[in-house]
Amino acid sequence: MSLFLSPLGHGIGRRRVLVVVVWLVLLVAALAGARTLGTHYDNTFSIPGNDSQQGQDVLASRFPIASGASGQIVFTTTDGGDDDVTTAKTEIEKVLDRVGDLDAVSSVTDPFADGQSGSVSKDGEAVLATVQFDTMTPTTEQQDAVQSEVATADGGVEAVVLGDSAQHLLDIGADKRNSFTSSPRYWHTSPGRSTQ
Repeated sequence: MSLFLSPLGHGIGRRRVLVVVVWLVLLVAALAGARTLGTHYDNTFSIPGNDSQQGQDVLASRFPIASGASGQIVFTTTDGGDDDVTTAKTEIEKVLDRVGDLDAVSSVTDPFADGQSGSVSKDGEAVLATVQFDTMTPTTEQQDAVQSEVATADGGVEAVVLGDSAQHLLDIGADKRNSFTSSPRYWHTSPGRSTQ
């Protein structure tokens, strides 16, 4: 290797002005190429004819409400007492109503509604609600609007927005659940689509 590098180094040293000029030309060419290609990034993805894509297309045409991105809100009690989260049902429903009124949100599940089994944890200290967006990739502003509404929870209720993987939080104890709900929010999009 040194047999190659030694002559290369001597050649660069003898023609240092030429080497600097070549590097500057390459830099200018790279910047011009980047500017020409633009800075618009597109994270949409489709493979026409693919079974998965056909399924997504059918879902979007027949069930447009269910074809957007989704996130989950986990509500827990903050008083540390023996009260379970169902005692804060009114506050949780107020928050969910405000989230449901946002323009980008197509639906919000009511965790206390009949037929919503598995929405309340076994120990009664956590409740899970699903937020369904009307687009596959909600903007940062739309996600922040949901986060802002969720942050207004009071009356002994703490809430955090997570992705679809939040279901397991209902099956673990409160001590472990607290470590998950203090992490940043994550949004989930339908299979085959990008996530944020």
